[in-house]
Amino acid sequence: MVIFLFFLILLVEQLATAKIEFSEIEFGLKQCYKPNRWAIVEVTVASQYESFEGKIGLQVNEVISGQEDQSYSRPLVLQSVDRRRLSLPVYIPDYSVEIKLRLISYLGELRLVKTLDVPAAKPLDSTVILIVSPIDNYVDKPSGGTVFEFIAPNDLPTYWIAYESVDLMVLHQVRLNDRYFPPARQSAILDWICRGGTLLLSLDNDQKSHFLSPFIKTKPFLKSSKVELYSIGHGRLGVLPYDFEDMLLEFGNSFFLDYSISPRNSEVQYEPFRRHQEQIHQYLKSFKPSSSSLIRNLVIVVSFYCLLIWWVHRQTYRKYLILSILIPFLFILILIFPFTPDQISVSQFSMATVYRQTERIHLKTYLGLISKKNTEVRLKLPKYSAIRSQSQGSEAPLTQIGDKSSIQVACDPWQMKVIEAEGFLDLKRGDQKILLKDLSDGWQILDKKATLIQSGEAEKNVIPYRQFQDEFYRTSITSTLTDRQVKYARIISKQNLMRHLFKEPNTKIIGWATLPPELFPLKSPGRTLIEIQRQDNLVIAYP
Repeated sequence: MVIFLFFLILLVEQLATAKIEFSEIEFGLKQCYKPNRWAIVEVTVASQYESFEGKIGLQVNEVISGQEDQSYSRPLVLQSVDRRRLSLPVYIPDYSVEIKLRLISYLGELRLVKTLDVPAAKPLDSTVILIVSPIDNYVDKPSGGTVFEFIAPNDLPTYWIAYESVDLMVLHQVRLNDRYFPPARQSAILDWICRGGTLLLSLDNDQKSHFLSPFIKTKPFLKSSKVELYSIGHGRLGVLPYDFEDMLLEFGNSFFLDYSISPRNSEVQYEPFRRHQEQIHQYLKSFKPSSSSLIRNLVIVVSFYCLLIWWVHRQTYRKYLILSILIPFLFILILIFPFTPDQISVSQFSMATVYRQTERIHLKTYLGLISKKNTEVRLKLPKYSAIRSQSQGSEAPLTQIGDKSSIQVACDPWQMKVIEAEGFLDLKRGDQKILLKDLSDGWQILDKKATLIQSGEAEKNVIPYRQFQDEFYRTSITSTLTDRQVKYARIISKQNLMRHLFKEPNTKIIGWATLPPELFPLKSPGRTLIEIQRQDNLVIAYP
């Protein structure tokens, strides 16, 4: 009896204390982020004597209108006593938003909801410098538009997109081997550099081999008062001198100012005035869906129906009446329902940047989805894709570790829905050769000049950026351009999206090419048929 009472009391105590809670929440990379960028939300979910299966989500609402702007989610499973730390990317627009963190069970029950305290965003044109070191021995004061943040190596995210607001990163006395610096974090840092980040290394003498060694051309451990920068894609990699700490005491924060901004990141000051996204969205919305198999079946059946009625009208009135009703009914029952799947037409425009040094490719893809009737579909996209819908009411999931990203889309009849997907993918050497072969009719940019290269023809005169800006989309210069490519090229050129390419020291080739189908597959479970109606890919290839 005593044992029974003991277990009964223990059970009642567990039921009374059973709970699930958000124990820790941190917004942004060390509370630092910029508008019109992706930010990271670090959240720890703890369960006590209660298991959970469902999803954790972020809901972004406009403050003024109160309408839902974006919604992100990812699966979550907790044991009876468990603790999970998650990194959730979220896109922050340039207007005031309210962000709610929600925990929803697989039955759709809202278990927890918490409104996040969103810190003020850093100015878009500010310079964010991230000091990564195991010991916080760097004392700084913000200087003008420069923002300094400190972070321990173990706290670095494994998503490249979490570093979007960082302009310069300093790795000071950080061990870069696989044991202390995991491969996922290495890949995220390299991807961030390729997208325009600047990384400065301050290493010990015993670190002679690490994941950044192949990109450093000289011995980095000699005493020198100069930081030599090496180009990697849009970004740069430099090795700090041996007496870095002494120079830092002498020059202070101004020591970093000469190295912090890459040509691509310096273009951020013009972003508020650019309208390329709106123009691409409007152009995608001008497309109509392709012809449907239902219409073809209808034409065939109607033709057969007319011939049959012409033959039957000579028979008895009863046969004529029965066949007039039976044939349309059989057509609907046999052909339409079982054999006519829901169909979505896709118009796709991608801007792909190939980084051959790291064997990676960055894809920024605009997807225009349209159907002829109300259709709900879940699109599966490549791993680690950051997805953003341009239409309210769509659920855009977060990047998911170990799983492919997906988005639930509800398409209204004859209304184009635009989705943006962005991510890094591995690119095989064979696929690199195919892309470079397609780019044989593109432009080569070097030393602030552009040269049109065409197969079997001699190179034409080099031209500066202003002239290239006008000739990039002219069919009289590049006769292989289609009407759609001319439209996209005009938008990109007029909005100065390629100006930074002329300021970078490395050689690059830009042109139109066909991407391997397996690189960006569009899949949907169920009976929904996805038809790629239009596909255009602008490719920039770095050495």
